[in-house]
Amino acid sequence: MAAFLGITTDRDVGGNNDSSKLQAELLADLDTYSSELGAAFCEGIRPVFSAAMARHYDSWWNWARQDLVELFFDILCGKVSHSDIRSAPRCLRLANRLSPLLMDSLRYIVHCAQQGSSPSHKLAHKYGSSLIRVAAGMCAGDSAFAPPAYQFTDMLMAPRLRIGSPGGTFGSIEYTEIPRPSEKSIADFVDAVTSTLSATNTVASKPSTDSQRIHAPSDALHTVLGKLGLHRPAVSSDQPQANPSSRLLPPMVHLCSKPADDPTAWRFDPVLSAVYSDTLRDMCTNGLSLVGKRALITGCGSGSIGGEMLKALLEAGASVVVTTSNYSRKVTSRFEQIYQRHGARSSSLVIVPFNQASRQDVASLVDYIYADPGA
Repeated sequence: MAAFLGITTDRDVGGNNDSSKLQAELLADLDTYSSELGAAFCEGIRPVFSAAMARHYDSWWNWARQDLVELFFDILCGKVSHSDIRSAPRCLRLANRLSPLLMDSLRYIVHCAQQGSSPSHKLAHKYGSSLIRVAAGMCAGDSAFAPPAYQFTDMLMAPRLRIGSPGGTFGSIEYTEIPRPSEKSIADFVDAVTSTLSATNTVASKPSTDSQRIHAPSDALHTVLGKLGLHRPAVSSDQPQANPSSRLLPPMVHLCSKPADDPTAWRFDPVLSAVYSDTLRDMCTNGLSLVGKRALITGCGSGSIGGEMLKALLEAGASVVVTTSNYSRKVTSRFEQIYQRHGARSSSLVIVPFNQASRQDVASLVDYIYADPGA
């Protein structure tokens, strides 16, 4: 066969076995790495990234129409009542997906609901009219609509930990989440964790040693610290406290900065914390819009914090790239469902296989993200 094709083999040139020798050396190196590091390590750093396997989701407009039909179908069938709080997030997601075509469908549904006289028809007309009022005068085109914004609409939950619960074994640990007893809205929660800190009572011109101090946001914290015999550092340790029994503490959620006199330390910064708390309050009122922004999430498993962040980013209109080491039809279907439910106007989602332990995959992912789309 070699003679017919005119190919010279190693055997024909006098047994030149340089390639065989090189192959043997490479196999020996692989055996050494496998023996020293273990098969699990070698398998763990194996690159899996492939741009050709990327899944793209950006058809928010299609799922918006489906959500609109499903919402009014549930209302007409009696699945949604006046007091059903679950309908609020659905209406908010529809508002984030408004487009001229969706407005035409919405007006048609409201017109049909107006023809009926049943309570469900009246409720459907009420919901539809509310959505129309949100988009009133903003139907000239996509650019005429207000940018989509993420707003927290879930129930506020608090952690509860029980050790040695009744009926359990000695030392058993039970973790549950319960509705927060004192905060009824996300704005109440922000006020609680940031205390009374605001940009109006703490400005950049005032040093951190000013007489106006930030106290602990909750007396319960003082009680716990007292029982444990612990204390947290004061806002500024260089000024004596007027009342030793009163602990001067920063808010529960605050920012720190490195002082000029000690660049190795981090201290509570009231100015930065004031800006941060005011930003949180603005998000509670106006939401958070991320249209035109791009985000990367490298850990987004089911039930993880990354999964909830993905939903928020999509509702805010961001373009998100998500990596997964377990690339399969089941996993991509889960992400597809997330986009169908939470993808707002201008948002997009890309899923790519990725092994964070592989240097090759890290370099390939960076090249993929910053590549010219038109190239």
